[in-house]
Amino acid sequence: FLDHLHLADHKEKTSHICMEVYEETLGKHHSWMIRKAAKFGMMTLPKRDVLMSHMIKENRDEAKFNQFI
Repeated sequence: FLDHLHLADHKEKTSHICMEVYEETLGKHHSWMIRKAAKFGMMTLPKRDVLMSHMIKENRDEAKFNQFI
């Protein structure tokens, strides 16, 4: 998820990124009810730039973020 989030376009919604990754991974193993509940929760995620700003405080931290991923 973090890799997709970091590489995504600034205009793309976090919830959309999260749903795509979820469907490719965990969603394959969950029942319909769990998938719907998870996607509902994903809709509450903040915008991509807001979420990234919580993880990357300064420009120099971005290189460390790449290493972290």
